[in-house]
Amino acid sequence: MGVTLRVCPQGHAQNKNILIYTYLCILVECHFGLKAFILYLTFIVLSLPNYAEVGGYYHVYNIYITGNRITREKVILQELNIRCNDSLPKREIKTHLQKARNRIYNLDLFNEVKVTYQKCTADTNYIIIDVKVTERWYIWPVPVFELRDRNLNIWWQHKSLKRVTYGITGGVENFRGRNETVGISLTDGYAKAAILFYDIPNLSYKHRIGLNFLSSYSERKEVVFSTQEGREQFFRQKTQASRFYRGIRFDASKRITLLRKIDAYIHYRNFSVSDSVRMLNSDYLLGKAHLQYLKIGVRYTDNHVDIVEYPLKGYYYTIEATDVGIASKQFHSVKVKLNYQLYGKLWGRRHYWKYEGLCSGITGYRLPFEEYIFMGYDHVIRGNEYYVQQGHAHILQSIEYRYVLVQRRVYPMSWMPIRQFRDLPFAMYLTTFYDTGYTYSRIFLNNPMNNRWLYGYGVGLNILAPYGTVLKIDRSWNQYNESAWFVSVKINFR
Repeated sequence: MGVTLRVCPQGHAQNKNILIYTYLCILVECHFGLKAFILYLTFIVLSLPNYAEVGGYYHVYNIYITGNRITREKVILQELNIRCNDSLPKREIKTHLQKARNRIYNLDLFNEVKVTYQKCTADTNYIIIDVKVTERWYIWPVPVFELRDRNLNIWWQHKSLKRVTYGITGGVENFRGRNETVGISLTDGYAKAAILFYDIPNLSYKHRIGLNFLSSYSERKEVVFSTQEGREQFFRQKTQASRFYRGIRFDASKRITLLRKIDAYIHYRNFSVSDSVRMLNSDYLLGKAHLQYLKIGVRYTDNHVDIVEYPLKGYYYTIEATDVGIASKQFHSVKVKLNYQLYGKLWGRRHYWKYEGLCSGITGYRLPFEEYIFMGYDHVIRGNEYYVQQGHAHILQSIEYRYVLVQRRVYPMSWMPIRQFRDLPFAMYLTTFYDTGYTYSRIFLNNPMNNRWLYGYGVGLNILAPYGTVLKIDRSWNQYNESAWFVSVKINFR
C-alpha cells in the first residue's frame, strides 16, 4: 500500500513567470504613463510568490508510505499530520519529521518507524516524504499466569499456587487495520473471570471521535476485607465464592489536537459479598450484601512525551473528575485525580531525569471498600512495596535520574521465520530514585502509615524489550531502613 508518486514541478516555471510580468510592466508604461505603471507594478509585487519564503521552506509534493500491509493509510496519515502542499521550515524539517515519527510509533502498532524525505530533482524546494513502517504481530492468544498479590515479593512469602490466576486472553490488535482492539479473556484459579472489550479509537477520522466498551464478570473465594498495620487482611472461603462483581463501562473520546484528548465515561458496578465478609467488615458494602451504582467521569489528557512506552523527553498530565454513586441511595461522592510527569535531558546523550507528581481525593466519609484511595497498588512509594495505605486522599512525588546504559535501537533478526519479529527494539537504563508520599484518612487510624509522610529511595535497572515490555529490577530502602530487591514487569497489551 502506498501513495502514488507524481512528477515534480519544473523549476524554471517561476523564472518564466517573472519574464512575463516584466514584459507586461514595460507595455503598461509605454501606453498608459508613469502613474499607471506604478499602480500596476505594486499589484504585480503583491501578487508574486514570496521567494524568500520559498527559499526558507520545503513544500511537500507527495507522501509515500510502505510496509503497511494491514494498517490503513488514514491511521498513519492522521498521526503524521503532514499533507501534500504543506510548507515546512528547512531549519526545522528534522524536528518535524522526528515528532511525526514518534506519534506514529506511539500507536503501538509497529516495531519500527522511519520518516525521511528526499528532494525533487527538478526543484529542490519541493520534497517527497517517505514513511516506512514495520508492523507488529496483531493476533494474540496469550496464556494468562498472574500472581494475585500486589507484587512478586509478597507472593514469594507464601509461594502458593492457590494465589495464581490462570487462563487465556485472545485479542486482535489493529483490527480491520484501523487501530482497533477487540478481545476476550477467560481465567480460573484464584479469580474466575470473563472480560470482553472493544476499543475503537477512530470512529470518525474527520471529527477524531473514539469509543470503547468493556464488560466483565468475576468471582473469587478470597477477598481483601480490610487493611491493618499497613497490611491487607484476607478472608477465604473453601467451597463457595465470597465476592462477586459485574461491570459494564462505555468510554467516548474526542481528540482536540493530536496530543490533547478528552474522555467521558459511564461505569456500572455491581458487587455482592457473602455473609462472612459482612461479619468481618460491615462497611465493606455499607452494611449491604449487594450494592450497585454508577460512576460518570471526564478526563483530560495532554501527552507531549517522545516515546510513550519509556519516555525520555517531554511532559504528560491528566486531570480526571468522577461522580461516584449516581442512582445509589447508600452513598454519593466526587473523586478528583491529577497526574503530572516531566522528562528531560541533563547533559550529553546518556543523562536524563524524570519527575512525577500525583494527587487524588474523594469526598464523603463512609464509602464502599473499593472506592477509597489506595497507595500500594497502581501507585507505589518505592521501598514500601510490602505495605498498603487506604484513605480519602493521597499525594505522591517521585524524582528519578536515568543513565542510558544501552542506547535504544532496533536489532534486525533476519533468521526469524515470522517477519513481525525480525525487528526487535532493545534498551537498558540505570536509575536512581527518591519517592515520597502522604495518605490522608479520617477512618483508618489503625494504620500507622496513614496521615504521615513516607519515603523510599534506591537504584534500579530498567530493560526495554519488544512490544513495549519494560522489566524493572530495583533495590530500594524506606523510612524504616528496610531494604529489598523488587522485580516488576509491564506488558503492553491493550
